[in-house]
Amino acid sequence: MKTIIGQAATGDFFYKRDKLTAKLWENIIKGNNILISAPRRIGKTSLMLDLIENSKKGYKVIYVITESVNNKNEFFRKLVHEIYNQLSTGKKFSNTLGQIKKSTSIKSIGPKGLELKHKDIEYFNEFQDIVKQLELEGEKLIIMVDEFAQTVENIMQDEDDKKTINFLEANREIRIKPEINNKIQFVYAGSIGLENIVSHLNSTSTINDLYTFIVKPFTELEVKDYILNYAIEGTSLIFKEEKIEYLINKIEWLIPYFINILLEEIEEVCTELDKTEIIEKIIDDAFVNALKKRSYFEHWHIRLRKAYKQSNYNFSKELLNKVSENNILSLNEIHDLAIKLGIENSYKDILNSLVYDGYINNNDDPKTYRFNSPLLRMWWYINVAN
Repeated sequence: MKTIIGQAATGDFFYKRDKLTAKLWENIIKGNNILISAPRRIGKTSLMLDLIENSKKGYKVIYVITESVNNKNEFFRKLVHEIYNQLSTGKKFSNTLGQIKKSTSIKSIGPKGLELKHKDIEYFNEFQDIVKQLELEGEKLIIMVDEFAQTVENIMQDEDDKKTINFLEANREIRIKPEINNKIQFVYAGSIGLENIVSHLNSTSTINDLYTFIVKPFTELEVKDYILNYAIEGTSLIFKEEKIEYLINKIEWLIPYFINILLEEIEEVCTELDKTEIIEKIIDDAFVNALKKRSYFEHWHIRLRKAYKQSNYNFSKELLNKVSENNILSLNEIHDLAIKLGIENSYKDILNSLVYDGYINNNDDPKTYRFNSPLLRMWWYINVAN
């Protein structure tokens, strides 16, 4: 079965959503700097990596993940390193990069990273100097920055709000400089909400030049196509359309991660029972078996521990506990919980983050919240709320 859990899907394991990919390329070709907006585990990183594997003529795409970066200088050091590292592998740009090194602070680059001519380099300036001198021979460089919002949050937690705003302003400055943006574009993504962070900092102007590209869950038609013509293709499994519809109703929130979890568990149940035709009982058993595997879900809890401290963490955890127990929670009840924990002036930022990060939604009623995923709700109720 062609499914993958927990890692970015690439190559044959990546299910292409042609309309989505075409729309993303359309905005790149327009010259937009892009913020890919979507909850965790929906396939943002896989989409970015597909841009590299299937880049269009006239574009050079590089990928940088900055999840652990916690200061401005380290962020731009990483960009400089990846420009040298990823572009120097081809003959087309290696000579140009060699010439640039002579006029910058970079002495050499190797497996251990950058070797400098002198210490205390301001990489924000170094990055700009390199890009200005970079000869791309008619191509445009697309720098994809994964977990950018996590980097912003790291700086906010490890340094302070002022330095975080300065970091955001520095990135915007680079994006709007003509001598920079006629050579490069940025595509940012991450598993937490950048918009929520900059709103908290009263600095929405630092990202108002970005085009927000929304990645939605699969449609029911996409799920059926994915399962029948991709995931189980080449296997002996028989998955009739009405049983796929039953699975869809069980999953509800149709993101690749939860679909693949259930498919792998279904395959395991079929193997144990020596069955090839998938029936409702097999799907139900797969659902129960998935709930027993902590590794599928624990990161959702760990994320809250990393993101929030003391009362903020207690608020987020208690809110999700109540939603998991009661299926829904009203905005009034959420407000009462915030008052109880003494965060009535800041709880809305946390609530918005829980929505963006994919835990809960208020799609059915603006004043009522529920879990996106019944699978996650049941796991949370069993393993966290009790």
